[in-house]
Amino acid sequence: RHAHRLRQIEKAFEDAGFSLTRAVLLATDYATPQIRERLFVVGLNRDLYGEAAWSPPAKVVSAEGRRPDVRGAIGDLPDATFFDRDLKPADIAHHPNHWCMRPKSPKFTTPGALRPGDGRNRSFKTLDWQSPSPTVAYGHREVHIHPDCHRRLSVYEAMLLQGFPKDYELLGSLSSQIIQVSEAVPPPVAAAVAASVRALVGELDTRIAAGHAEKQRA
Repeated sequence: RHAHRLRQIEKAFEDAGFSLTRAVLLATDYATPQIRERLFVVGLNRDLYGEAAWSPPAKVVSAEGRRPDVRGAIGDLPDATFFDRDLKPADIAHHPNHWCMRPKSPKFTTPGALRPGDGRNRSFKTLDWQSPSPTVAYGHREVHIHPDCHRRLSVYEAMLLQGFPKDYELLGSLSSQIIQVSEAVPPPVAAAVAASVRALVGELDTRIAAGHAEKQRA
């Protein structure tokens, strides 16, 4: 739906002298337990690097050859602290972001209303321990249902499913923290892209420097 706007942005960079490469990367291919596809566009200055092109980073495969799953990311966590207006940071156990809204829907207390892995209802998608998560946070500041079906994910659980380091902390209100998770690029994916760009530019700069040295010797 944003194809026209994307093309406008790409054309502006191309007109400014950049050679662009597109790639759609899947978070689970980069050690992140989440089914999340995102488009990346990398540009290289043609005046510096000619027609050189970026290649997407290699996929990360575990020793067992399995996709990362929900249990591996959050299976060992204690239960989350429920939000309360009088809640103080010191009241949140385990990690400052391990809090969530108190469940209000009768679905949480109705036997069989929620089942692990059931993704038919967008607002009540329930995670499966043995699978990667869908995109963990989305519009209206919502996050998915914990695999045990008794509450929604905490901010911290969403962070871990997004690939944030375990000691990383988000600041702000509960809603603000959910938005930050929702809008973030999964850190392992961002790191892989950044490393691939750095390696490519380093290699190209080395070639250019070697060419200059060769000319000076000649």
